[in-house]
Amino acid sequence: MRFILRLLGFILLAAAIAALVYDLGGFSQSAEDGLSPLGALWFQLHPGSLNMLQAGVERNIDPDLWHETIFPILELPAVFVLAIPGLLLLLLSTFFKKKDKRRPKR
Repeated sequence: MRFILRLLGFILLAAAIAALVYDLGGFSQSAEDGLSPLGALWFQLHPGSLNMLQAGVERNIDPDLWHETIFPILELPAVFVLAIPGLLLLLLSTFFKKKDKRRPKR
């Protein structure tokens, strides 16, 4: 469990760093200076999956969930949306003790 939490945390932090490099490196095509929203980056990387997610949530779960919860998250800067859960997962992984395999169980 500890390994999985750390792995996911590091993946999210790496994605946050990549988003920051994208924004600060001048690779962004938007006219605005600043940090790119998560939804804009996702749409540039793979628009079909973002559209499928929206259609699936609106049709199968609840349209209000998309408009009131998911869409506002997609408008937040990608760096923060990715880095905060990554750091929380790394912090959470410290609460799990590493198993000592040298001692036999009694």
